[in-house]
Amino acid sequence: MFHTLEVRYIGNTKERKGGYRTSYAWIPGLEWYAIFSERVLRSWFHMPLEPTQAGSLYSVLGVDEKAAADEIKSQYRRMARQWHPDINHEPGAEDQFKAIQHAYEILITKRGKYDAGLKLQAKAGWTNDTQNVDPMCLFRPPLRCGMLLVEGHEIWNGKKLDVDKIHAWEDISDGEGNVLVCSWTYGDKQHTEMWIPTGG
Repeated sequence: MFHTLEVRYIGNTKERKGGYRTSYAWIPGLEWYAIFSERVLRSWFHMPLEPTQAGSLYSVLGVDEKAAADEIKSQYRRMARQWHPDINHEPGAEDQFKAIQHAYEILITKRGKYDAGLKLQAKAGWTNDTQNVDPMCLFRPPLRCGMLLVEGHEIWNGKKLDVDKIHAWEDISDGEGNVLVCSWTYGDKQHTEMWIPTGG
């Protein structure tokens, strides 16, 4: 069944009972209503499905390897707004912002060479495994809020929505050229919302 969700904050995935890794999303009027598995989120953002496998520069920006330059630029702007250290004070936000800048710079200026390296790596069967994955917090969604079209099913007598697939993820806009950016500063009891100009 399809659902439209106004997600005002989606948290990091954490390991739950039974070994499942999920994120909860806060929906106005419903609070922590939607549940996203790490696998669903990784699939939407073009990231390796295995937490121990490192992603590419494309996955840093959450785009497919076949994405057009305009799509890469647009997604870079979205990610940069979300993780700019002047706006986002979550742990690791500055490092995430630098990784986003680095990925964009390479994909805009040296994409051909980078893609050739990816093809060589795939042909040789090399893998990029990460080390020391924290089992309590395995994945941080690249975006924290948005208007989502999802497929899912209600559980716990309709108290929660278990999301099976994401079909669309758009920015929340105020109609005046601003988009919503959300973050959660360590120690706060609630997420923070800021309206940020898109810059055209």
